[in-house]
Amino acid sequence: MEIVATCSGKKASFTCFSDMTLSRESIYESLTANLNDKEKEFLKKVFGRDNELTFLCLQVSKILGLDILENLKIIMINREHDESSSESYYFEALKELIYQCSENILVKTLGDGIHAGCYFYPKSKLYQDFIKYLTDLRINTIGTKKFTSMLRDLGFVEGDTITSQRYGNYPTPCLIFNKPICERIGLNFDKKFDFGGVK
Repeated sequence: MEIVATCSGKKASFTCFSDMTLSRESIYESLTANLNDKEKEFLKKVFGRDNELTFLCLQVSKILGLDILENLKIIMINREHDESSSESYYFEALKELIYQCSENILVKTLGDGIHAGCYFYPKSKLYQDFIKYLTDLRINTIGTKKFTSMLRDLGFVEGDTITSQRYGNYPTPCLIFNKPICERIGLNFDKKFDFGGVK
């Protein structure tokens, strides 16, 4: 606890948090402490908005005293396999583009940090590549808002797997392709790429 003088001359106290360190893992463990092992396991299998929705549904079910896990699995599996919607079509098209152009996209790797060894690529450049890809296929293009939403569905998280990195001569927001994201896209790094020891 520290005492400081405010602009008005009054004294106020505040707690210094400089010594507190909260990792993503500790926050996650705290938020999911009331979930059983099967619920936690399923939560790790869904990404992006599906992950957020699954978490909220499980927490509400806990409050109401309901066991909805099996029904929730069916809903999420059906949602993931719904290829008839335009959103699913664009999502699959983005995955296909990354897969087809992987040898051009996945060139640079991070040298340090929690994602050391992972490939990274400018977010804006991937968007431009995707727009060109859709145009070449004579398909209506999408805006940056929908593109960002699709990246979340692939598992990219702002501040974790979307961070500013030096690519070329200047820093730019980049997508970090860690192993879970690559597996979701369908890339087999164990055979096709040297994944820097990240498993």
